Amino acid sequence: MFEFCASDWAGPNNEWNSRTGGQTLFYDTFEGSAPQKGSSTIAGVTVATAVFDGNDFFTSTFVDGRPWAGLNEFSLSLVFKSNVSALTSETNVNAFWNQRGIMGFELGGAGQGEFAIGLYHDGSALGAVAASTGLGTGDNGVSAGNINDNNWHTLTMAVSNLANGSFSQTVYVDGSQVGSSLVRQYGSPGVLADASFSLGAIRGSASSEKFVGEVARLRFDAAPLTGSDITTLHSTYLGAVGIPEPSSSLLMGFGALTLFAMRRRPQRAENK
Repeated sequence: MFEFCASDWAGPNNEWNSRTGGQTLFYDTFEGSAPQKGSSTIAGVTVATAVFDGNDFFTSTFVDGRPWAGLNEFSLSLVFKSNVSALTSETNVNAFWNQRGIMGFELGGAGQGEFAIGLYHDGSALGAVAASTGLGTGDNGVSAGNINDNNWHTLTMAVSNLANGSFSQTVYVDGSQVGSSLVRQYGSPGVLADASFSLGAIRGSASSEKFVGEVARLRFDAAPLTGSDITTLHSTYLGAVGIPEPSSSLLMGFGALTLFAMRRRPQRAENK
């Protein structure tokens, strides 16, 4: 498991180390300015944040052997706020490569083992947030709703192997499940790829639109969190406003994942 906390980041021109395992994200200096260090109030508490202006982002390792490679179960959690519209004309919740990227990666072609969080048009004024994977025979997005409303939110996507060649992909907002689980058949390879992700963009995306907003916490677990786990974590915004009491399942079986990073210009993937 890795966990990035904005309070641990010293700001521009500094690496951002994971609190778990002391691993590193680097900001991409080739695409624009570095993200800025900021602060905001969450649940009455002043917390540190990473501020993105639509030109900047962080990128993880470009070294093969990334710890998430090969996983077909995981949980991805993000504490963020944004009030910028999707802008793009993309209306397909599954088409994360054309969405305004908040985080993730895409490799070109359906079902290549990606994960992503981004903004798409659902017919509302600002659009909606989607959490997506490329684990199935096609790409799979689940709407988290209209939460790019300039308020702080916790978004969690939990992916579970159903042991019958299919998986469930469930999205939670502020500790509560949003809609129903999306159940799809695994594609090939059906596991997360050994590829770098970005925070502040969807790396390799065909869209040039990057995230505008703030991030306080990012967490990745190598197992699907339960609903009660997610509710507990949201009660403190993943620990941004305090340290939650861990549930029994959070104490079991979550080995540390290791992130290594090199500063390098990301290569744009082939458009889907």
